[in-house]
Amino acid sequence: MGFTVSGRNLMLEAVRALTLTMSAHTADPGESGANEVAGGTYARQSATYGAAANGVINMSNAPSIPIPAGVTVTHVGLWGDGGLVYVLPLAAAETFANGGALDVSQYQITLTA
Repeated sequence: MGFTVSGRNLMLEAVRALTLTMSAHTADPGESGANEVAGGTYARQSATYGAAANGVINMSNAPSIPIPAGVTVTHVGLWGDGGLVYVLPLAAAETFANGGALDVSQYQITLTA
């Protein structure tokens, strides 16, 4: 059977209790957070999530990650207290020819087991 909804909610609440930030990556960051965007005004952005319900936590703020010109973003990382805890591949890579901001407000964490 795997984890129950209650069990998934407990795990997600533990993640939610961390100081969370989001990062942008130019390729799969793997377990280490490799391929993180650098340069320009790039910086990880604070992320907050609402309470866990039905094995899901949804983002409750709308962070935008500044991306320098000439960068293509393929993944977003969620960091908790300094460690990478979740990796989200973008549905389609986003290229920032002139720089800009990656809107990550539409991403959510769904934990399934």
